[in-house]
Amino acid sequence: MKSGIQTLPLLLLIVLSGIALAAEPESEPIDWKKATSLFQQSKKGETLNAEEQAYLAHAKKERQKKAQASRGDDATRGDSERERHTGGVAISEVVSPVETLKVTASDGNEMSVVWRKPPGVGPFPTVITIHGGANQQKVEGLKREALKNPIRTRLLAEGYLVVTSTFRTYRNEMQSRGPILDNLAVIEAVNKLPGVDPGSGGGNIT
Repeated sequence: MKSGIQTLPLLLLIVLSGIALAAEPESEPIDWKKATSLFQQSKKGETLNAEEQAYLAHAKKERQKKAQASRGDDATRGDSERERHTGGVAISEVVSPVETLKVTASDGNEMSVVWRKPPGVGPFPTVITIHGGANQQKVEGLKREALKNPIRTRLLAEGYLVVTSTFRTYRNEMQSRGPILDNLAVIEAVNKLPGVDPGSGGGNIT
């Protein structure tokens, strides 16, 4: 009698292990045709037995794992692509110094913008970049943008003369024409810079 009692826990362990393996056969490869068929049966309202329900649940779990892994890979690739396409280009100030240009608008408003040109004598196609917001940027901020901003440095690396511009603050007078006059003055002054292609048209507002 004592021997039978000692073997009982072992028998229970074997039985329970067999049930667990039958309920979640994670070691078995998924037969996706079978899983699809079971899914369609369940959608139609057909009753699945315990083994079929466990198989379908396992298939759904594996499908979710694959989907999550795929999304993770896509996100990683997306970050890598964004870094590759939007990263700045380090260009020495010795090769391409940051120059300051003083500008006077037609109404007498004075301000300064900065510019960089590629190595060489030109003429160079020219891009005038303008920041967002309603406040004028200081020259120090414009210089940082000229040196570090990915758009500006990549344009410079491609052979464009790049102007980092600003305009007077108009936060308290949103309908003011002042910023327009400032931008027109910048375009006129930039056209007179050495190395600028006078036929270069347009600007890039950033």
